Amino acid sequence: TAVDPENDPITWSYEVTGNLNGISIAQSDNVFTITPSAAAVFDITFAANDSVNVVTSTSRISIQ
Repeated sequence: TAVDPENDPITWSYEVTGNLNGISIAQSDNVFTITPSAAAVFDITFAANDSVNVVTSTSRISIQ
């Protein structure tokens, strides 16, 4: 979750680096759902943007 001190609306996004191998990612505001379908290793960068600042966090996901 995120809170903007100026009460600007926050939008969420993600970017994947690597091969998802058929894995799906769904997004609804700040909730991301990763549905596995096969083994894969990928990096996913999540971003929160208030139209002034962008904050990101990257995670490596390994599905066996």
